[in-house]
Amino acid sequence: MSALMSRELNAIAQRVLLEKFTPQWAIVDDDFQILEKSADTSGFLNSQLACSEGDILQQVQDFLRSGLQRLLVQARTQQQETRDHFVLRINGDSKPVTLTVQPLSAAGCEGGLFMVIVQESAALLDNDLAELHTGIGKHSPALQSGSDKPSRQAPIGGLPLEHELRLAQADLAGTVEELDTSKQQLELSDSALRRANDDLENLLVGSQAATLFLDDEHRVLRFTPAVCDIYNLVDEDINRSILDISHRVDHMPVLPSLSELNDSRVNVQVQVQTHNGRCFLRQVLPYRRSDKRPGGMVVTFTDITDAMMAEQFTHKVINSLHSFVGVCTTDGTLLQANESALNGAGVSEVDVYGRDFRETPWWVGLPESQRLLDGAISRAANGEGSRFDVQINLKGNQKATVDFQIQPMCNPDGTVTHLIPSAIDVTHRRQMEVALELAELKSRSLLQEIEDIYNSAPIGLCVLDRNLRWTRINKHLAEINGIPAEDHIGKSLGELLPDIAEEAIPLLRSVLESGEIVRNIPLSGTTPAYPGVMRHWVESWIPVRGQNDEVTGINIVAEEVTEKHQSEERLKVLKLQAEDAREQAENANRFKSEFLANMSHEIRTPMTAILGYADLLESHLTDPDNLQSVRTIKRNGRFLISLINDILDLSKIESGKLELERVHVSPVDIIEQTLDMMKMQADRKQLTLGVDYVGKLPVTLETDPTRLRQILVNLTGNAVKFTEQGSVTLRVEYQETPDPCVFFHIIDTGIGMSEEQQADVFVAFRQADSSISRRFGGSGLGLAISQRLASGMDGEISIKSELGKGSTLTLKLPAEESGKSVLVTPQMRQTLEPSEPLQSPRIPYRLLAVDDRRDVLHVVQHILEDAGAKVSTASGAAEALRKVSKAKMASSGFQAIVLDMQMPEINGYEAATTLREQGFDEPIIALTANAMKGERERCLAAGCTDYLTKPIDRHLLLEALARHVGNKENLARQATQLSQRILLVEDHEESARVLKRLLERSGHTVHLAHSAAQAMATLESLQPTVVLADIGLPDEDGYTLVARMQKLPVLSDCVFVALTGSSELEESCKELFDHHLTKPVEIERLRLFLKNPSKVV
Repeated sequence: MSALMSRELNAIAQRVLLEKFTPQWAIVDDDFQILEKSADTSGFLNSQLACSEGDILQQVQDFLRSGLQRLLVQARTQQQETRDHFVLRINGDSKPVTLTVQPLSAAGCEGGLFMVIVQESAALLDNDLAELHTGIGKHSPALQSGSDKPSRQAPIGGLPLEHELRLAQADLAGTVEELDTSKQQLELSDSALRRANDDLENLLVGSQAATLFLDDEHRVLRFTPAVCDIYNLVDEDINRSILDISHRVDHMPVLPSLSELNDSRVNVQVQVQTHNGRCFLRQVLPYRRSDKRPGGMVVTFTDITDAMMAEQFTHKVINSLHSFVGVCTTDGTLLQANESALNGAGVSEVDVYGRDFRETPWWVGLPESQRLLDGAISRAANGEGSRFDVQINLKGNQKATVDFQIQPMCNPDGTVTHLIPSAIDVTHRRQMEVALELAELKSRSLLQEIEDIYNSAPIGLCVLDRNLRWTRINKHLAEINGIPAEDHIGKSLGELLPDIAEEAIPLLRSVLESGEIVRNIPLSGTTPAYPGVMRHWVESWIPVRGQNDEVTGINIVAEEVTEKHQSEERLKVLKLQAEDAREQAENANRFKSEFLANMSHEIRTPMTAILGYADLLESHLTDPDNLQSVRTIKRNGRFLISLINDILDLSKIESGKLELERVHVSPVDIIEQTLDMMKMQADRKQLTLGVDYVGKLPVTLETDPTRLRQILVNLTGNAVKFTEQGSVTLRVEYQETPDPCVFFHIIDTGIGMSEEQQADVFVAFRQADSSISRRFGGSGLGLAISQRLASGMDGEISIKSELGKGSTLTLKLPAEESGKSVLVTPQMRQTLEPSEPLQSPRIPYRLLAVDDRRDVLHVVQHILEDAGAKVSTASGAAEALRKVSKAKMASSGFQAIVLDMQMPEINGYEAATTLREQGFDEPIIALTANAMKGERERCLAAGCTDYLTKPIDRHLLLEALARHVGNKENLARQATQLSQRILLVEDHEESARVLKRLLERSGHTVHLAHSAAQAMATLESLQPTVVLADIGLPDEDGYTLVARMQKLPVLSDCVFVALTGSSELEESCKELFDHHLTKPVEIERLRLFLKNPSKVV
């Protein structure tokens, strides 16, 4: 046979063998779990149970299971191939097979893997051989036709049957053996099962644990008797759903399903409580079959009542401790803390449970304490306890020192399971210990300190016995005496210091007798240290007491005060010198005030004549050049007077004699007055002068109106002065926060200032530069005075300016909060109309002018006569008194006197007093050149009616005379008219007084009542013709009061007028009142009504 044919035959044979004779196999692991298998395993695995994985012993044919198990165990134990022969029965047919188990470690695979192979036992069966020959003939026709070898079929034919018989016999013997073995195992298993069942029954009956066995549908399979304390179970309840059986639990949670038992999120442990108060822990676990698959559930109820009571008792005991106690895990996580610990830090359980104990509030922010704690936790986790004093945090940012310890809690085997930290507050104890240590230290050093005092004290110390002999003396006193310390001991006072002994011994003996302490005894004398030098001491003597409280000696404390004594003498001299200096300063200040007053008088007096004659000249001149000259005189004179006023103001401010008022004034009124005063100056320069109100302003400010007006006039005047063209605007605004205040901004478009110039504007007598004074004039005092006045009014003035563009000066004054002050929107006043020249009033009165300066007297006479007065003059007080007396006798008395206050012989003050004493009751207008503080009060106290300063302002003088003389004439005329008897019922006292005064000046008799009760009481002595009644009274409303009054017959003709704050009350007033007036009352309307009051509404 050729080589090619041989290879083909071999390939055909391999193909047939692979297709027909590949054995069935499976690979399993050490637990006999299938990892991989052949495509066809029907020869030895149960086709209904076979799957790609699982226990091979569960899937193998039943009659092969025991044999395969034996082979697998042997192969796993011996780690070598094992095999055996079996008869495979399929569909009633028997087939001999060889079952081989081969460890794969021999083939180079990892250990623990085994290959199970199933092969037929006969090498070639007849039919298989026939098929082989058929295949060979089919694929090798050439072999059939060319072969001359005899057939091999006959000799092989009988071998398979014989071999099969032998295998069948062996298999039968093995089967019998396996059957016997299985029978024995079954008998043993049955016996064990019966014993297990009996044991289980006895266990369930005898068990104290309450246990239920349920199937997957919650039906009862078994239960222990103890569970009957929870469920009302009987034996007949087997196979019933536990959900249909009543229980004795207050609230029984729903049982989980089998699928939920494998969910970690489902709580299989819950706590329940029976009706009788017992507590149980219910636990639900899966009930697993022998194949480890869950087939139901086991429900156990563990009685934890005693454990809970014990735990509650333990918690109560722990919480009752004043010390801090807690429980931590071994890594330091805090699980529990008692109430003392939580309350001490001011935290709750939620704040600290589950947190690292090192990072809890007790330790945070204390790195040294945290370091100690960290080490203690590490040692305790290894079974070693720690104890030490450490600082911790308490609530309220307090710190405390505690006696801290942390101990491990171990299982019986010594394993640390928990850590127990505890602490006792020893802050007070530590403080006491420290205090005790300090006290002990002080006690130990006390004797040494006393010795040090004696040896180094800067004062003398010694002890004398009852015989006044030294028993102890310190170094300092020995040096004072000039005798060594040791030479004092045992010697008497008289022996060593005879100069002092004569004065001291009697006093010392009195201390020994009385036993009382004597302090600060002055002693003087000489000692051997400085012979002939008088020295001084201050001594204190303290009795030394022995047994029975007997005085045994005297402790002496001696302080030398020789230098002090000398210093006191020098101090007396210095005090005398200081008194002289103070008196000289006061004299100098008084001289300064007198000098300023005299200078003011001496300047104002001639200026009165200068300006007066200038007015006279101006009224008689028509030539423009002459008029310009006169006006120049008047302008410079007024400047000089302004300078004097500024100097006086500055003097008052610097000496602290300038008193500021604090009254409520309208800021709008002050602003309008300021603009009225400045508009003439602005008109001359053709400047626009206006006001800009920004938002709402307080109705009133509490300040000094005169000084506020002075500041605003000064600032506005400066703005007008330094502005050649453009405008000057006074902008006012209220700011509520941060501090309520009002800002007055004076804004101009003038020459402006540089930063250097701005730094000097508030310095007295200093201007921006010398050219400013030459160009614009001024003394440099205006802004300095204004700033000082603003400061005295709790305000300030600031400046913003740019050279060549203008300036803004801002006055800031405090205001009340908006809640305490009414805010209003002022009417805008943008610009002012050109001012009209002041029109002086006409005064056709008989007047007397008195002044010792003829030039001044001539000016006054001219002013008065020019205004229509008939004037007599007097050059002195004596002449004036004579003329007044003579005019009175002639029944042509003077209607007013203009009186100079600084006159020789009899001055104006004395003259005014004399005139009043003689019965002169007409107005006296004081003229004085003294503008110092207190001058006005002095004039009024002397009897003057009004006060004017020199130089004389024509308009002010005529206005004062017109006001005072005119009012007096009006009162006289009104007195002749029919006056009314008025009862004014008003609870606001200030408003009532003002209204009363105004009505009395009109000639009426007015009686006040501030309540309804006072009004009714007044009616006993007064029958009023008119009743002015406020509606809102404190004790009774005005309606009720008037209704009561109208019932009195004596008031039948009385006219009743209602005073109300609202016009809405008019209709209701008509029922009782004859007339109605709305507050504030218009006085002219009321005066007109009172001329002819009527009972008509």
